[in-house]
Amino acid sequence: MQEGGYLLLARLVGLPPEVALALSLAKRARELLLGVPGIVYLHFVEKGRQRRRLARVPDID
Repeated sequence: MQEGGYLLLARLVGLPPEVALALSLAKRARELLLGVPGIVYLHFVEKGRQRRRLARVPDID
């Protein structure tokens, strides 16, 4: 969806579609490079919290 918007806007300002697509993909790559490490970090933090929480819960027999 975002790439299509870039293609339409590029036509309005006179850029070739290849350049518009390259710009939109570069933006996506930047989002991935910044977002994926944060998601991985959050996963491990939450996993550690869950382990600590389970270690505190007493067994019910």
